[in-house]
Amino acid sequence: MAVVSGGTEDLSGDVDAQLVSRVIVTEFATVNSGLSAMDIDPRAPGSYAGNAAWVDQLPDDSITSILIGAEQYRDAPQDVGHSVNRYYDQYWLAYNEALERGIEIPNPPTT
Repeated sequence: MAVVSGGTEDLSGDVDAQLVSRVIVTEFATVNSGLSAMDIDPRAPGSYAGNAAWVDQLPDDSITSILIGAEQYRDAPQDVGHSVNRYYDQYWLAYNEALERGIEIPNPPTT
């Protein structure tokens, strides 16, 4: 049996020498930086409290799913119908919940 040992004795020294002149970046942009919570004026007040309690209990991936699925309703005009009003409320409830939990908001609003 042959033993190979050449070339690895000073591996830690070589790595150390390489890292001496390097800077390791430890700062990262925070998720959703620049976004702030929205004051929601409920469009479907009859279902708003139930939606708020429901969104609060959802896992993170479900929050993201709501943000993606209800995105088309986030800028809907008021009083265009119960379903649209409900989805509008759900979007903004999920938006605020995502901010609170630090969940990335896909395609965030620009306003």
